[in-house]
Amino acid sequence: MFQLCILCQIMFLIVDEIQIRTLNTGNTDSYTNPNIFEDYISLSDYHMFPSEKQSVRFTIEACHDAFILLSAAFDLKSHDFYEICLGGSGNQDTYLRRKYNDANPFKISTPDILGCTEKSTFEIRWTIEGTIHIAKESAVGTETIIDVKDSTPLLIRGVGIRTAWGSDGLWIFESASMQTHGTQDNGEVSEICRTCLDEIWIQTLDSGNVDATKIPDVFNYYTNLSNYHILPSQNQFRISVKACHDAFILLSAAKDLQSPDFYEICIGARNNNSTVLRRNFSSNNVVSTLTPGTLSCTNRTTFFVSWEINGQITLKKETSDRPGGVFRWTDTT
Repeated sequence: MFQLCILCQIMFLIVDEIQIRTLNTGNTDSYTNPNIFEDYISLSDYHMFPSEKQSVRFTIEACHDAFILLSAAFDLKSHDFYEICLGGSGNQDTYLRRKYNDANPFKISTPDILGCTEKSTFEIRWTIEGTIHIAKESAVGTETIIDVKDSTPLLIRGVGIRTAWGSDGLWIFESASMQTHGTQDNGEVSEICRTCLDEIWIQTLDSGNVDATKIPDVFNYYTNLSNYHILPSQNQFRISVKACHDAFILLSAAKDLQSPDFYEICIGARNNNSTVLRRNFSSNNVVSTLTPGTLSCTNRTTFFVSWEINGQITLKKETSDRPGGVFRWTDTT
């Protein structure tokens, strides 16, 4: 399976899920550290904005002490926040604190709420009236962990995550907003909305006049999608790009891209007049096809890339009507 990276102007991807790994940030929390927000990873860095729907749903794998910050600041840099700790006190309790040095947090016994090797799914919801609701999902149903109301509520604009007190964590956020409709006993239709990641934007700057025909280690100029925890599955992915010309995609044999074995795709080459495919460092293109005006400086263009174990690589451009083939090529080696 190939690893993916990009080299272009602006792209966005629609992905199945995004994974964020958090390392232990030490023995600290909002009770002792007034600037605890500095230890958090903001979900906005991954272009997730749960505050817009006032809820966040995630799956986590951690032994204990998984923290969520609901902040009054978009960038989390505010002393007005709620701090939630799942699996505190050695995975025995769950806490909710309001601001720094809260000596009387809301605390509930939740033994083994997290698992070192098992994934646990939670949903957190809040309202402008001050209600904070935390629920854990399982195969047998949904269990309410916390449901409280703050009489002097904070307006939540940002959400952050971290793990601490000796614990690392793997967080998984699903891709799309899902709506599930069901009929209640009284015949009325109920609606459950869950908001996670719809898309992620990556902006890359001009890397200069470099490609696989000029330098053997061109892979050093690429942005690795795995850095954004984007791991395309099933040997395919879909991407939209806004760029005037020369949008590059690298399919690499190495997870970190540091390999001379790769395929380099250039969409909109030669001033947006052709699309080419190269195999490894070489002055020759294995595929070159005319695609005048395939990219746009002002509009997004969507492409579908796939590759097969038999060596077949396909690039399609999506239009308002249907996908149109750009090239399909099979590598016999």
